[in-house]
Amino acid sequence: MKKKKIIFEIKSLIKKITPVEVLLGIVFLLVLAWLMMRTRSSKEWVRVEVLVSPQYWWTGESYQTAPPFWLGESVQVNDQEYNSSNQPIARVTEIEEFEATSGRPSRKDVYLTLNLLVYRHKKTNALQFKNQSLEVGSLLNLHLGSNYISGVVIFIESVSPVKVRKEILIEGVLKDIWPWVAEAVSLNGQMKDSRGNQVAQILDKRIELAEKSVATSDGRLVVSRDPLKRDVYIRAKIKILEQAGNLYFYNSQKVGVGSIIWIFTPEVDLEKIYITNITELPGE
Repeated sequence: MKKKKIIFEIKSLIKKITPVEVLLGIVFLLVLAWLMMRTRSSKEWVRVEVLVSPQYWWTGESYQTAPPFWLGESVQVNDQEYNSSNQPIARVTEIEEFEATSGRPSRKDVYLTLNLLVYRHKKTNALQFKNQSLEVGSLLNLHLGSNYISGVVIFIESVSPVKVRKEILIEGVLKDIWPWVAEAVSLNGQMKDSRGNQVAQILDKRIELAEKSVATSDGRLVVSRDPLKRDVYIRAKIKILEQAGNLYFYNSQKVGVGSIIWIFTPEVDLEKIYITNITELPGE
């Protein structure tokens, strides 16, 4: 009987609750949850690097598609995003743009360095930005001025491995290219980033008839030369990023013997340079 009486009283109490009281209760719980989250975390500014990318960056087709050039050019250093209280929560401190290697001249790889106002959980050290987890590899949506920017977090200060930037010498070869492209490769040709900093310089080149393997009538393979195509052997100085023991040319192209990189100069785009040797520069 006691159980039935308790159930009856609970049902009677529920019937007396008005919609306004339900709404006030939900608001109270939300405020309580917000206060608990804020007391367990501290607010701070953290430096983050973002690669501007399509929304579904993890899919193969989207990952290989750099954004159009006008998207990167629409963002400026010191652009900010503000919260509902008109307080800044994100500010652009650096912008780097490079010609995309996807073969589409209207697209550029854009890297943004930002200061973000985040909450750091005191026990787990996890970061949150705009109530979402901030992690390397996570998607970040920003409203910078009148620009909507979507990108992938590639570096977080004090969380990601330390980055080291330096210069190295590489030797490589462009295989099987047209003669007029080979001739357009300029000694001392330079590749620069959007801020005018040199990131690559051609120091030497040698042009030869392109090597070809030819099958003879008896099935043997012999090396021959193609009079219509050229192989160009180059030596270049490039600026690279060293992180976790790996080398990268303008942040995304892996550098190593056997790797392929692209160097874009005002005279010609040097696509698919096969690296044959790497030399450290003195003092680096």
